[in-house]
Amino acid sequence: MGVERWDTYEVTLTASKTYDNPFTDVAVTGTFTHESGMSITADGFYDGDSTWRLRFMPTELGEWQYATASEDAGLNGQAGSLTCVAPTQPYLRGPIQTKNHHFFHADGTPRFLISTRLSCHLEAPEVWQEAVAYLKAYRVHRIFFIMGGRHGTVRNLYGPDLDFSRYNVEKFQAIDRFIDALRKEDIVASPYFYYFNDRDQRGMTIEQDRAYLKYGMARFGAFCNVMPVLSNEVDQKYTDRKGQYDLRSHEWCNEMGVYLKDLAVFGVPVGVHNPMETDLAINPGFYTLLKDWPFPWTDFMLRQAQLAALSTAPELRDDIPEQKAPIY
Repeated sequence: MGVERWDTYEVTLTASKTYDNPFTDVAVTGTFTHESGMSITADGFYDGDSTWRLRFMPTELGEWQYATASEDAGLNGQAGSLTCVAPTQPYLRGPIQTKNHHFFHADGTPRFLISTRLSCHLEAPEVWQEAVAYLKAYRVHRIFFIMGGRHGTVRNLYGPDLDFSRYNVEKFQAIDRFIDALRKEDIVASPYFYYFNDRDQRGMTIEQDRAYLKYGMARFGAFCNVMPVLSNEVDQKYTDRKGQYDLRSHEWCNEMGVYLKDLAVFGVPVGVHNPMETDLAINPGFYTLLKDWPFPWTDFMLRQAQLAALSTAPELRDDIPEQKAPIY
């Protein structure tokens, strides 16, 4: 079958058995091999009942062959082929890439991003469709969103009683729909995996962190409009807003960020948001972290700074905390 370059191709699979925890008890991967010999291996994901899915973004024109691998007989050894043809849809220009301080699509088209944030992506499409149309009309080209919604609702991404080994499939399906709708409107989607401000995700182990990132990227990493963000204010992984910066947050960020980068097998760019705002921390202080770039794996970073703080500070020094009271 013909699939346009940088479009999303989906393979649906049915497991031969049922599992106590289908998110952890079985896995499936698909290896897609181009006629040139180049190959891409993508993770599949559980999508409810006995259904698993593989999503693939063809990055090169020509013939692709694929085969699945799994310990489950129904998921293993499924094979097929597709022909990647030139894109005709205006939103299929390939993932965004960075060059110095500028963004370009994979086809070379430059992209200047005007961004905003929404929190309605988990609702039915009729709730957010009008907002998306409005933003498109006024040339807002990127939408950020916390995957779990907003403060106090992030826990709903997971299983009952905050079981981090299971995921709420319906919530993730809503995220898929939102990202795909933005894609077809030529709007970039930037989901934040973590929101530590309500503290729930602080309780995840490293293994649970990796499984969560893997599940999310398996679901939407093959959408060409995605620019995933590891975390909102990543410093809050270990730092309270009224305390000194705990640089274990940066260690965690670099470990998980490298893993997130490895999961971006179709070349979508990944980044993180820092520093956390605080009017107390020094050595290191807000201004030091605002200047530094401590995350070498990132393709882009979201830097947060209030103009009032910058204009009020007597100097931008490590031993001067962020200023919160502007002088008029």
